[in-house]
Parts: sequence; C-alpha cells; structure tokens
Amino acid sequence: MKNDQQREIADRKQVLETARVKYDETTTKIDRLVEGWIDGKIPEPIYKRKLEELEKEQSNFKKILDNVDTRIKERIELVGNVLNFAENAKRNL
Repeated sequence: MKNDQQREIADRKQVLETARVKYDETTTKIDRLVEGWIDGKIPEPIYKRKLEELEKEQSNFKKILDNVDTRIKERIELVGNVLNFAENAKRNL
C-alpha cells in the first residue's frame, strides 16, 4: 500500500506540474492576444475567435487542476477504508 501511495503522489505531482505549466502558458497567450488587440495589431473577429479558443483551453487545464483535489480526497477515503478493514479483520481473528 505504501508503494502504491508513493506512485500516486508521483503521478499526481506530474499531472499538477504539466497542467500548471500549460495553464500558465495559455494565460500568457491570452495576455499577448489582449495586448495585440489593444495595440490594434489584431482585428476584432480574429481576437474574439482566438480568445474563445484560449479560454476553452484554459478552462480544460483548470478542470485538470481542480480534479487533483478530488483525486486526493478519494485517495484519503480509500486508504482509510483499507486500514479500517484491516484493523477490523485483525480484531475478528
């Protein structure tokens, strides 16, 4: 169980790092897009289309980041259930 927990932590860390980097990259793209539109370098139709695409992308990465919290809570519950089962089994022997 300890090895499984260590794998879970490593996997979760990788997911967080990757999603965080992608989320930040998308935020930077949005910032540059807005600046380009403000400066008059990007026509409004292109700006709106690209902004919508980037906001969807950003939202997807945010969901991944939020799902890590859910994953942690599920893991804590699973470990608690396994340990409770093992303790009850030990007492009933």
